[in-house]
Amino acid sequence: MTTLAPVMAGLAGALAVAGAWETIAAIEQASVARAASAVLGPLRAAGRQGREPTPPERRRLALTAAATLLGAGWLLAGPVAAVAAATAGPWAMGRLLAARRARWGADLGRAAPGAARALADALAGGHA
Repeated sequence: MTTLAPVMAGLAGALAVAGAWETIAAIEQASVARAASAVLGPLRAAGRQGREPTPPERRRLALTAAATLLGAGWLLAGPVAAVAAATAGPWAMGRLLAARRARWGADLGRAAPGAARALADALAGGHA
């Protein structure tokens, strides 16, 4: 007696691959990357422009850090560690923002002499 199990298994595998391709296409079309960029944009601006996030942006960043640490703590060490990690989320985000702004300020300080020399050379050369 022949069974249809190998045929059904092959069909299930083919459908799984097709479903995975559809999932990838849906993720690419979704605005997940844009949403993540909008949420993490103030963190990027602190490092690139030295801009202090507004209070709503700070709350959103703190909530994102808490949720991320909650998930990571839950996966790695269980619910107790997850709650402990999540409560440290806002503090960690504040430290990260401060570090990025400090690095931006240090980079600006290192670039200032070169910019001043270039400006002095341009003025000495007769440019306005």
